[in-house]
Amino acid sequence: DRGVEQVQYLLAGLFGRACRADGDPEECRALAAEASSLRKVLTTQLQSLAGTTSGSLPALRDHLWLSPPDAERAAQTLGPLFSKVRRGLEKLTRECVTLEVALERNTEP
Repeated sequence: DRGVEQVQYLLAGLFGRACRADGDPEECRALAAEASSLRKVLTTQLQSLAGTTSGSLPALRDHLWLSPPDAERAAQTLGPLFSKVRRGLEKLTRECVTLEVALERNTEP
């Protein structure tokens, strides 16, 4: 949750700077590059969560010190948390892509 909030702040700051850029092509290119970098970070995080939200937590299931029943209980406990984080990351990714496209097209964000 804390990481998602930090990305929300970054995205809000980027959006504010995009609004103040007022269509300046050089500033829009720089902001589009920042939005692209942020999108890459978000998609990387989403990809790393892909296996966890399907209920298969390989790191837990293959852990040396956890029995299969313990690993299953841990996966069931952590599953809802991973789903919530995934939904937040998906929302932020959509917002980031929207901002990136607006900057590339030099339209109002």
